[in-house]
Amino acid sequence: MTIERIQKLNPQIPIHSLYDYQKKYGYVLDYELVDLVEYVNKNLYVRGSKFDCHYDISELHEFKIVKTIQKEIFANAPIRFGTITGFNENVYALYKTLKNEVYVAFTDCLFIVEKEGQFIGLYLHKGQILEFLAGTVHSLPVMVTLNGYCVGLLTLDNKKAKESFEMLRVVNDGSFLHQNFLESVIQLEEKIHIRCVNR
Repeated sequence: MTIERIQKLNPQIPIHSLYDYQKKYGYVLDYELVDLVEYVNKNLYVRGSKFDCHYDISELHEFKIVKTIQKEIFANAPIRFGTITGFNENVYALYKTLKNEVYVAFTDCLFIVEKEGQFIGLYLHKGQILEFLAGTVHSLPVMVTLNGYCVGLLTLDNKKAKESFEMLRVVNDGSFLHQNFLESVIQLEEKIHIRCVNR
Protein backbone atom coordinates (compact mmCIF):
# COMPACT_ATOMS: atom_id res chain seq x y z
CA MET A 1 0.00 0.00 0.00
CA THR A 2 1.19 3.55 -0.74
CA ILE A 3 0.18 6.88 0.76
CA GLU A 4 -1.18 7.91 -2.63
CA ARG A 5 -3.35 4.80 -2.80
CA ILE A 6 -4.72 5.13 0.73
CA GLN A 7 -5.41 8.83 0.08
CA LYS A 8 -7.35 8.01 -3.08
CA LEU A 9 -9.48 5.53 -1.13
CA ASN A 10 -10.07 8.08 1.65
CA PRO A 11 -10.61 11.53 0.17
CA GLN A 12 -12.48 12.58 3.33
CA ILE A 13 -9.28 12.94 5.35
CA PRO A 14 -5.81 14.25 4.42
CA ILE A 15 -3.10 11.60 4.69
CA HIS A 16 0.42 12.69 5.61
CA SER A 17 3.74 10.91 5.51
CA LEU A 18 5.66 10.58 8.76
CA TYR A 19 8.40 12.87 7.49
CA ASP A 20 5.97 15.65 6.51
CA TYR A 21 4.16 15.33 9.85
CA GLN A 22 7.30 15.46 11.95
CA LYS A 23 8.75 18.27 9.87
CA LYS A 24 5.66 20.35 10.62
CA TYR A 25 4.81 19.32 14.19
CA GLY A 26 8.02 18.00 15.70
CA TYR A 27 11.30 16.47 14.68
CA VAL A 28 12.28 13.43 12.69
CA LEU A 29 13.55 10.41 14.61
CA ASP A 30 16.19 8.50 12.70
CA TYR A 31 17.09 5.12 14.19
CA GLU A 32 18.24 1.92 12.51
CA LEU A 33 15.47 -0.59 13.26
CA VAL A 34 15.99 -3.36 10.69
CA ASP A 35 17.07 -6.08 13.13
CA LEU A 36 14.31 -5.28 15.59
CA VAL A 37 11.60 -5.20 12.92
CA GLU A 38 12.80 -8.47 11.38
CA TYR A 39 12.87 -10.17 14.78
CA VAL A 40 9.31 -9.15 15.68
CA ASN A 41 7.91 -10.16 12.30
CA LYS A 42 9.66 -13.52 12.46
CA ASN A 43 9.11 -14.42 16.10
CA LEU A 44 6.29 -12.39 17.66
CA TYR A 45 3.79 -11.10 15.12
CA VAL A 46 1.17 -13.69 14.17
CA ARG A 47 -0.75 -12.55 11.09
CA GLY A 48 -4.41 -13.33 11.30
CA SER A 49 -4.56 -12.93 15.06
CA LYS A 50 -7.31 -10.85 16.66
CA PHE A 51 -6.76 -7.52 18.38
CA ASP A 52 -4.21 -8.05 21.12
CA CYS A 53 -1.65 -6.16 23.12
CA HIS A 54 1.24 -7.01 25.41
CA TYR A 55 2.34 -4.60 28.09
CA ASP A 56 6.03 -5.45 28.07
CA ILE A 57 8.13 -8.02 26.21
CA SER A 58 11.42 -8.55 28.00
CA GLU A 59 13.35 -9.91 25.01
CA LEU A 60 12.86 -6.67 23.07
CA HIS A 61 14.83 -4.77 25.71
CA GLU A 62 17.95 -6.68 24.67
CA PHE A 63 18.22 -4.85 21.34
CA LYS A 64 20.88 -2.15 21.33
CA ILE A 65 18.55 0.31 19.59
CA VAL A 66 16.01 0.01 22.41
CA LYS A 67 18.69 0.90 24.95
CA THR A 68 19.63 3.88 22.77
CA ILE A 69 16.01 5.08 22.62
CA GLN A 70 15.69 4.64 26.39
CA LYS A 71 18.77 6.82 26.90
CA GLU A 72 18.11 9.52 24.29
CA ILE A 73 14.32 9.92 24.61
CA PHE A 74 13.51 8.73 28.13
CA ALA A 75 16.71 9.85 29.89
CA ASN A 76 17.43 6.28 31.03
CA ALA A 77 14.23 6.12 33.07
CA PRO A 78 12.57 2.68 33.34
CA ILE A 79 10.52 1.94 30.23
CA ARG A 80 8.26 -0.80 28.97
CA PHE A 81 8.17 -2.02 25.38
CA GLY A 82 4.99 -3.79 24.36
CA THR A 83 3.13 -4.54 21.14
CA ILE A 84 -0.34 -3.87 19.76
CA THR A 85 -1.81 -5.87 16.87
CA GLY A 86 -5.19 -5.58 15.20
CA PHE A 87 -7.43 -5.36 12.16
CA ASN A 88 -9.63 -2.34 12.86
CA GLU A 89 -10.66 0.06 10.10
CA ASN A 90 -12.83 2.26 12.32
CA VAL A 91 -11.93 4.86 14.92
CA TYR A 92 -14.58 5.66 17.53
CA ALA A 93 -12.43 7.59 19.98
CA LEU A 94 -9.14 9.41 20.35
CA TYR A 95 -7.09 9.97 23.45
CA LYS A 96 -4.66 12.59 24.67
CA THR A 97 -1.28 11.24 25.67
CA LEU A 98 -0.25 12.12 29.21
CA LYS A 99 3.43 11.32 28.66
CA ASN A 100 5.60 10.92 25.58
CA GLU A 101 4.98 7.70 23.62
CA VAL A 102 7.22 6.13 21.00
CA TYR A 103 5.67 3.85 18.35
CA VAL A 104 7.68 1.48 16.15
CA ALA A 105 5.89 0.29 13.00
CA PHE A 106 6.50 -3.43 12.55
CA THR A 107 4.05 -3.27 9.62
CA ASP A 108 2.55 -0.40 7.66
CA CYS A 109 -0.27 1.30 9.58
CA LEU A 110 -2.13 4.57 10.01
CA PHE A 111 -2.87 6.83 12.98
CA ILE A 112 -5.61 9.43 13.14
CA VAL A 113 -4.28 12.62 14.73
CA GLU A 114 -6.09 15.82 15.69
CA LYS A 115 -4.10 18.86 14.69
CA GLU A 116 -5.18 22.49 14.50
CA GLY A 117 -8.84 21.59 14.81
CA GLN A 118 -8.95 18.91 12.11
CA PHE A 119 -8.29 15.21 11.77
CA ILE A 120 -5.42 13.99 9.63
CA GLY A 121 -4.16 10.53 8.79
CA LEU A 122 -0.53 9.78 9.62
CA TYR A 123 0.92 6.94 7.54
CA LEU A 124 3.75 4.90 9.02
CA HIS A 125 5.72 2.54 6.82
CA LYS A 126 7.19 -0.66 8.22
CA GLY A 127 10.40 0.19 10.05
CA GLN A 128 9.54 3.81 10.84
CA ILE A 129 9.48 5.25 14.36
CA LEU A 130 7.25 8.00 15.72
CA GLU A 131 7.20 9.94 18.99
CA PHE A 132 3.91 11.45 20.14
CA LEU A 133 4.66 14.22 22.60
CA ALA A 134 2.58 14.60 25.75
CA GLY A 135 -0.73 16.29 24.92
CA THR A 136 -1.01 14.85 21.41
CA VAL A 137 -4.53 13.69 20.53
CA HIS A 138 -4.47 10.52 18.43
CA SER A 139 -6.07 7.13 17.81
CA LEU A 140 -4.78 3.63 18.17
CA PRO A 141 -3.38 2.26 14.88
CA VAL A 142 -5.64 1.52 11.90
CA MET A 143 -4.85 -1.13 9.31
CA VAL A 144 -3.93 -0.16 5.75
CA THR A 145 -3.79 -3.72 4.35
CA LEU A 146 -5.95 -6.78 4.94
CA ASN A 147 -3.05 -8.32 6.87
CA GLY A 148 -3.76 -5.99 9.78
CA TYR A 149 -1.01 -4.20 11.71
CA CYS A 150 1.56 -4.62 14.44
CA VAL A 151 3.26 -1.76 16.30
CA GLY A 152 5.61 -1.53 19.25
CA LEU A 153 4.90 0.97 22.01
CA LEU A 154 7.58 2.36 24.31
CA THR A 155 6.56 4.46 27.31
CA LEU A 156 7.70 5.15 30.82
CA ASP A 157 7.07 2.15 33.04
CA ASN A 158 4.87 2.82 36.04
CA LYS A 159 1.84 1.38 37.82
CA LYS A 160 -0.61 3.75 36.15
CA ALA A 161 0.67 2.90 32.67
CA LYS A 162 0.27 -0.80 33.38
CA GLU A 163 -3.29 -0.37 34.71
CA SER A 164 -4.24 1.63 31.61
CA PHE A 165 -2.74 -0.97 29.31
CA GLU A 166 -4.59 -3.78 31.08
CA MET A 167 -7.87 -1.91 30.49
CA LEU A 168 -7.00 -1.74 26.81
CA ARG A 169 -6.44 -5.50 26.68
CA VAL A 170 -10.08 -6.28 27.49
CA VAL A 171 -11.36 -4.27 24.54
CA ASN A 172 -12.45 -6.53 21.66
CA ASP A 173 -12.03 -3.92 18.94
CA GLY A 174 -8.87 -1.82 18.98
CA SER A 175 -10.69 1.10 17.40
CA PHE A 176 -12.70 1.59 20.59
CA LEU A 177 -11.08 2.81 23.78
CA HIS A 178 -12.30 2.10 27.29
CA GLN A 179 -13.68 5.37 28.64
CA ASN A 180 -11.22 5.25 31.53
CA PHE A 181 -8.19 4.51 29.37
CA LEU A 182 -5.55 7.01 30.46
CA GLU A 183 -8.44 9.15 31.77
CA SER A 184 -8.26 11.19 28.57
CA VAL A 185 -10.57 9.58 26.03
CA ILE A 186 -12.35 11.79 23.52
CA GLN A 187 -15.39 9.97 22.10
CA LEU A 188 -16.18 10.94 18.51
CA GLU A 189 -19.69 11.91 17.47
CA GLU A 190 -19.19 9.96 14.25
CA LYS A 191 -16.72 7.17 13.69
CA ILE A 192 -13.83 7.66 11.27
CA HIS A 193 -13.69 4.85 8.72
CA ILE A 194 -10.49 4.18 6.79
CA ARG A 195 -10.79 2.11 3.62
CA CYS A 196 -7.78 0.02 2.66
CA VAL A 197 -9.37 -1.85 -0.28
CA ASN A 198 -12.11 -1.24 -2.82
CA ARG A 199 -15.19 -2.96 -1.44
